[in-house]
Amino acid sequence: MKNQNYKEIINLSWQRTLTVLFRPFRLKKWMFLGLIVIFAGQLGGFNFNFNLKGADKINMQFNAIPEVISQNFALVFLILLAAIAILAIILLWIFIKSVFSFIFIESLRKDEASIRIPFHRNKALGASYYRFSVGFFLAIVFLMGALAAGAFFTKIFFPFILAAIIAFIFIVIISVFVEDFLLVIMYSENTGIKSAWQKFLPLLAQNAGSFFSYLLIKLLLGIAALIIGIALTILGVIALILIGGGIGLIGFLIYSIIPAGLVKLVALWILVVVAVPIISFLAFLARLIVLPIGVFFRLFSIFFLGSVSLEYDIFAKEPAKEDPQKYKKSMAIVWLAIFAPLVPIALIIGAIFLVVPDMAKASLEKTGQPNIQSVIMQKVQPLKQNLIVVHLKNGRKIEASLEREDAESVTLSVKGGTFTFNRRDIEKIERTKGR
Repeated sequence: MKNQNYKEIINLSWQRTLTVLFRPFRLKKWMFLGLIVIFAGQLGGFNFNFNLKGADKINMQFNAIPEVISQNFALVFLILLAAIAILAIILLWIFIKSVFSFIFIESLRKDEASIRIPFHRNKALGASYYRFSVGFFLAIVFLMGALAAGAFFTKIFFPFILAAIIAFIFIVIISVFVEDFLLVIMYSENTGIKSAWQKFLPLLAQNAGSFFSYLLIKLLLGIAALIIGIALTILGVIALILIGGGIGLIGFLIYSIIPAGLVKLVALWILVVVAVPIISFLAFLARLIVLPIGVFFRLFSIFFLGSVSLEYDIFAKEPAKEDPQKYKKSMAIVWLAIFAPLVPIALIIGAIFLVVPDMAKASLEKTGQPNIQSVIMQKVQPLKQNLIVVHLKNGRKIEASLEREDAESVTLSVKGGTFTFNRRDIEKIERTKGR
């Protein structure tokens, strides 16, 4: 077992990070490398949290759902299509992530940032990693489901909770080993993940202490990186707000000086169409602030593995010479992955438009509460029943709803409020029976 010099490994990783990103600094390279890291899922900081405030105030009777579904085949069809689309998109994105994980390694090794040729060159490696990822995920689901079922049926929770915690720790360690080391071995040897496991396990057994210390060092570095990343993200958000606010102010001023009417409405749509891509691009640039963190940690694992075994030092190996023209193929699958989420979104929106009115109607009917239509009719009917025609002495007549009347005046309810007439000005009142 070799004793690793972590100070040297950290220094090599940092120097290579500076070389890749700042020597020289090129925005185009940053943008391409940022896309690669995002697709590889190694930029970090992406957390989508949907908080439905006031959801507890929604009075929807869900026992109406089966009735609505049974009466609406189109809804069932859209839900099934959306579920299938979401599953297909998840599998597609796992494949994209698998391939881009190797593109990321290759970009750091060659100090370049391109996508098309590396994508097709590493597609076979990505496919091997993809099959393992799907199988590993299904195994985790099965294991956690079995533990949950055991706790539910036996009503003995502590052993199953303890087993779940131990399993979670092992899952995290396996995930780190795969991401940090097996991918590097696969790339270095141009081999599948099964062969990579066969090469890695003896290496792990011979250097168990080194790999354990690596996990501890990475944990400490990760805590420091988290603090730095949060600070950089805050700075990026502030910059985004300032720049986005300036652009929004310019758009508002342009919108304000345009005359009212159709031209103003068209101008509003144009400003929105222009502003959304600009703000999205600025948000992407803001995320690039933490790019050095992702690059450093990828290099840290590569240099560590190279210090354990020179056989897997990818920087010491000369790249194989090959004709890059054979890899200049279509990138349709990547574009499909980018725009595919629009499909289930459209299906879900369609399902919502189909189900909400029917479900609300069925729910209100079950509970005996009046539906929207009956409420409106209850409000409108009294107006029709109290409708009168007031003939004034000046020859005019007014048709409106009677609000109130007394010996001296008559008050009518009209759109926008009420209007009171003195009886001295009224010739006669014609009362209707409703229409």
